[in-house]
Amino acid sequence: MKTEKQQEDVDMPSSEQNNTNQEATVSNNSDDDKSTPEPASKPSPGSPQASPSEKSAGNGMSAFLAISSDSDPRAIAEKRKLNMAVARGEMTQEEADEIAKRPRTPGAFKSISGEVTLRTKLAVSLFTGRRGNPSKHLSPIIGLTRFAKRSVEIWTAAEQDDPYADHVLLHIEEAYDTAKKRLDNMTKDVGSAMEDYLDIDFEDSAMSSKKPTTLQAEFHCSWAWRGLKLVKQFDDLVKLALGGKHIGLYTEEDWIAIVHETGRGIRHMFLRSEYWIYTGIGRENVKADDRFAQEAYEKYVKGNRKDFLILDDDVINGVRRAKLSPKIKGNPRAERFRAMNKLRDKAENDGKKKKTSVIMKSSGKKTTDTGKPSGKKTLKLKKNAERES
Repeated sequence: MKTEKQQEDVDMPSSEQNNTNQEATVSNNSDDDKSTPEPASKPSPGSPQASPSEKSAGNGMSAFLAISSDSDPRAIAEKRKLNMAVARGEMTQEEADEIAKRPRTPGAFKSISGEVTLRTKLAVSLFTGRRGNPSKHLSPIIGLTRFAKRSVEIWTAAEQDDPYADHVLLHIEEAYDTAKKRLDNMTKDVGSAMEDYLDIDFEDSAMSSKKPTTLQAEFHCSWAWRGLKLVKQFDDLVKLALGGKHIGLYTEEDWIAIVHETGRGIRHMFLRSEYWIYTGIGRENVKADDRFAQEAYEKYVKGNRKDFLILDDDVINGVRRAKLSPKIKGNPRAERFRAMNKLRDKAENDGKKKKTSVIMKSSGKKTTDTGKPSGKKTLKLKKNAERES
């Protein structure tokens, strides 16, 4: 017998039955949402625990989940702190990303560069130098740019304990002091003479160029910057001397003595850098007079720098160096040579020990090369002979 509910379903049209079924489904879903959620299952004692950063993965912290890929312990600790701060709501994910991108240590230094303005052709020539041209019988003239390149090489060699590089730096320092002293004296004398001449207040006692030259200055050695200081000071001296020559204060001979001789002193400093030749040796090679030192000697002789090979003992021992010189870091070739010598000495000692042990084992136990018995066997034969007699 059918119930009233079943009878109503039978009498109800199919379209109304579908609507009723949909309403019942929605009602059941809403009842499920209101029901209490089941508690999460506890992890087993042997299962791994999730880290705080992994627990907060649903909060948009995927940028900090790859902690194990970072080998730096400080970076790992920093990322964990950021993860916890974001999880506690102390900062946003964007702020944490910005902090994580910051470098933990400062980067390499950028070399100083700038522009220098020169107003005389003589100073520009001193800066750039001149390339040689054999077809026109023009010999090369060294300038600041060539000196800057050579000074970097010499500086690096001095760091690697090259005594010849230190020897060159001493010569450069001596030439710099001489050129700087002459520049200071000439600038002072010419300036005073211009002020006293004709008792006239000049608007500008120095000649000025209408179109000065601007050159790029980017050097990687301290001596190159000192050379630039001399070139700039020489440019000012030439302007003063041109003004004095223009008003009749100086003759051609005075001009040569003031300008040409002073510029020659600066070029003399630049030329000192050409005395050095790369050999890769260190002070230990020179002291031992090994094959590397002999090869270096041959290079200097072949380069017509034989007179430069005379080194004082205090230079060889590193007692006397230029005031502006790098700290000695060690010579790679000397270290390799020292390691090779140690291996060779060890091999020779092992060979001697092995030879001695072989001799000790063979004595008294084996027969000699002539076939005669020796050692204990000889004593045994003697005893047998006595018994038979």
